[in-house]
Amino acid sequence: MFRQNISRYFLIALIILIGIAVFKMFLPFMATLLMAFIFWQLFNPVFDYLGKITRHPKTSALITCFLVAIIIVLPFFIIGGIAAKEASELYKSMVKEPVPFFEIQKSLQNSLSSYFQSFGIDQSKVENSLNQIDFSEGLKKATSLAANFLTGAYQKISEFIFLAFVMLFALYYLFLDGNRFIRSLFQISPLSSKDEKIILNRFLSMNRATIKGTIIIGIVQGLLGGLSFWALGIGAPFLWGVIMGIFSVLPLIGPVIIWLPVAIWLIVSGFWIKGLVLLFFGSFIIGSVDNFLRPKLIGSDTALHPLWILIGTFGGILEFGIMGFVIGPLLVTIFFALLEIFEKKYLSNNQNAQP
Repeated sequence: MFRQNISRYFLIALIILIGIAVFKMFLPFMATLLMAFIFWQLFNPVFDYLGKITRHPKTSALITCFLVAIIIVLPFFIIGGIAAKEASELYKSMVKEPVPFFEIQKSLQNSLSSYFQSFGIDQSKVENSLNQIDFSEGLKKATSLAANFLTGAYQKISEFIFLAFVMLFALYYLFLDGNRFIRSLFQISPLSSKDEKIILNRFLSMNRATIKGTIIIGIVQGLLGGLSFWALGIGAPFLWGVIMGIFSVLPLIGPVIIWLPVAIWLIVSGFWIKGLVLLFFGSFIIGSVDNFLRPKLIGSDTALHPLWILIGTFGGILEFGIMGFVIGPLLVTIFFALLEIFEKKYLSNNQNAQP
């Protein structure tokens, strides 16, 4: 009996030690593997459909992975390259031919001073406060950061290709053995089948909500924003469209953080018609996309509070890079699912046991 206990504890300790080493090896690819799992769920109906036609799972998996590469990976690479080029050119043009920020800032300060003066606020105090704000330096720094970020990301071409290959490789085997992998994972899990289904269903629902809602809405809003900038003759429309698409996935923020300052800048600079057109288009066209599409696309797929989605999105981007806007909310969803299981299983039982 004693020898059996020693053998058991030794085996558990060995599993933990080797498991830590394996986890460290997998850690650099964690985001990549998670994205492979997400795309597996997204494109699994395509794989099933092709399986009925080809009658050969490996061929169906290969064709589906090729479609993922064409639909997801290649456009991501092309869009990143064009946006990085426009960001670099925009920054160089700002350095070579500086925008008359001083005149624009002075005009904006005069307008704001007159506005506040109508409420009886001392104009000199308003001007002193506004003089402390350097709009030109702030915009230059923001543009420089955007240019460096996009250019740096694009220059890591070899790393991107390698991670894309790892994702597609993992995706291929998920199509073939993904369901078996999930079943084997649940078999070694100490959780009950009911709890495992709760976690899996929450994960899949947030996955659907992210793909159907967030990404599609981001593409539509980014496309509309970029087209509006192009139509109004604003520089680097592709870059601004990409940035608006990225901001659109952030709850409570959205692309308004880009087009509204530009509209104000156009109005203050004297381009009243362009500014008002952008203000109208942004408010009633770009802004209404989220209100119109999100309920139809997402529905009741996620019950996660917008605050947690916001924190998960920002934290995911900081931790996992650009794909963190998908991974972050998924991890937060799983965490809250585990808390719900713990509450029902232990806290509720303890409260019921109390007299």
